[in-house]
Amino acid sequence: ENSSGAQFTAEELYPVIEESLKQHQVKKEEAAGVGELIHKFAEEFAKTKIAGQEIGDIKETDERVVNGICAFLDWYNANNITFLESEKIVYSKEHGFVGITDAVIELDGKKIILDYKSSKGIYSDQYYQLAAYWLAYEEENGKLDGAMILHFDKENGDFSVKEFSREDFEQNYPVFLHCLAIKKREKELAKY
Repeated sequence: ENSSGAQFTAEELYPVIEESLKQHQVKKEEAAGVGELIHKFAEEFAKTKIAGQEIGDIKETDERVVNGICAFLDWYNANNITFLESEKIVYSKEHGFVGITDAVIELDGKKIILDYKSSKGIYSDQYYQLAAYWLAYEEENGKLDGAMILHFDKENGDFSVKEFSREDFEQNYPVFLHCLAIKKREKELAKY
């Protein structure tokens, strides 16, 4: 009902609903853009460190992006990290999948595969994705000592690290392989 007590017509409500849906999409794309910019900075930072260069000034003005970048730099400065590879394409010939891991680092003498996340939290599907990268990386390049997800909070600049041991990997990669099998089977069934 409107302020006069009359019912709204569908024609009156349609533009309001359409605008509401547009605003939801705008917010969603904006949040994705923040995560992409933080990730891009981390990628460029790793590449400059690998090349032995210095990173340029941060020109970003969005406070959420700056918060995420600061969280990343705080993590880097608080640890003994050497970037070995950035945006590494990994391929499993045995299992038939490809992916791109964000970085491979050396942390306190251990070789670790790293994935950056700027979602609202760290979720179980990300564990399986990281296990897939680990599996493919080792198939091509030999053993890793661990893996981690570095989560940037794009709202307040905090960061958290979720570390994965070999035992975690042993539990997570079979789940990934089962999901991969389901995906492949669904593709086959879609042909019928």
